[in-house]
Amino acid sequence: MANYEPPSGAAAAGKTKGGKAKKDPNAPKRGQTSFMLFSNDVRAKVKAENPDLKFGDLVSGILDMMEENDQACRYLRILCSSRL
Repeated sequence: MANYEPPSGAAAAGKTKGGKAKKDPNAPKRGQTSFMLFSNDVRAKVKAENPDLKFGDLVSGILDMMEENDQACRYLRILCSSRL
């Protein structure tokens, strides 16, 4: 592969025939999920209580909090309706 040279005219501009289209930078973003909204609000508190947690453990802890707490579900519905 060190000596490979592509044929002339192939991928000259960095785009192959039938390649992936460029993403529109002005396209609207997707709305955040209820878990992401809840996670953004609770992450700092959970991280302060357990500073040695890794990212995956932190996320699973937040998910457990969300699933076990019925009040969190009501909170999410209110929060989502006000932010959207």
